[in-house]
Amino acid sequence: MNSKTIVMIAAMGAIGAFAFVLAAMLGLGKIAKRPMVAACVAVAKEYKVQEVTLAAVPRDEKSRTLKFSYETDVDLATSEERTAEMEKMAKFAFDQALQAELKEISDAKVDEFTNPKLADKRKALEARTPIRLVTIHRTWRRDRGCVKRSEEADHEWTPPPQPARK
Repeated sequence: MNSKTIVMIAAMGAIGAFAFVLAAMLGLGKIAKRPMVAACVAVAKEYKVQEVTLAAVPRDEKSRTLKFSYETDVDLATSEERTAEMEKMAKFAFDQALQAELKEISDAKVDEFTNPKLADKRKALEARTPIRLVTIHRTWRRDRGCVKRSEEADHEWTPPPQPARK
């Protein structure tokens, strides 16, 4: 092979790598715009934890449950400290989830303005039942090595009543 061929192969590889990075950035931008994903990112940044998940699931016809789980490397000595940490994080996650849902409704209103066929989507979002319970799952894992086994803790927190939506 001569040098011209090698340069051409390297140039094609660089263009391919650039296209791959560009496609990944565009995909991540779309994922980050999803409301609950943005709430998870906010919780992870605020409390420096990993593997944050948030999901609002229907418990019955009158209320929903917010399932919140996270993984941390901070080992707390007593169960009272763990419970206090979990409740503090649950309050923040609850607020972020409410903001995410309100943003989703406002985005649906904008979408409805541009496309009137999307009115059913907005009505479905507005008709969601309030979140009345937050279940928290905390997993502790050691950062370095596996000297101590991981620990898991569960807790339930009841948020304050939400005001009626207009």
